[in-house]
Amino acid sequence: MDDEEKIARHCWSSEGLWGDYTCPELDKHVSCLNCPTYIGASQRLYGRKVPDEYLLSGKIAFEKKESATPSGSVCMLVFSCAGMYFAFAASAVSEISRHKMLHRIPHRLDSAIEGIVNINGELIAAIAILRVLGLSSSCVGESENSAIIVCRNKSERFAFRVDSLVGIRFFQHGDGILPPEGDSKFVERIFNIDGTSIKFLDFELLGEAVLKNRI
Repeated sequence: MDDEEKIARHCWSSEGLWGDYTCPELDKHVSCLNCPTYIGASQRLYGRKVPDEYLLSGKIAFEKKESATPSGSVCMLVFSCAGMYFAFAASAVSEISRHKMLHRIPHRLDSAIEGIVNINGELIAAIAILRVLGLSSSCVGESENSAIIVCRNKSERFAFRVDSLVGIRFFQHGDGILPPEGDSKFVERIFNIDGTSIKFLDFELLGEAVLKNRI
């Protein structure tokens, strides 16, 4: 029996690993995942031509999303820490995870570096965001709603934990007010949305401080 016929009737679901286990190739490959027939089928699946109607539907959805974006606005990611709300440009976000364990670094309890986190096999430094902003000496606690935000500044990445994610919001930059004297140097403007004060962070300044260890 050739591969074409096996693939046509999905042999892995009939006599293979997800079937009745009667395939003689199982003795050799142990699992369908190791079988050239199954691998060939997957390569054919991912290598197939994308249907024109699928591309068209994606183009229409993208155009609708673009038209829905308020003119002259800036896309921000809003999050909360210790009862305060912050935001910075969503374009700076590399990844968001809710289920990553942060590993503490011994003998650095007062450091702005809270620990390290494994993101897809890459060890990334996690900063204590409240300490960096000069708003608290404590770290954000772990909770059911906490998340780790991974940011990219130039070629480097760093992460920090937040109490909760509010989501994406659009701000007109000119609508915000300047922060009061004595506020964190990283706060560029303050927005008031439905009675909630949101501190907009200067991500470039924050990122440079992290990279140059001036925090």
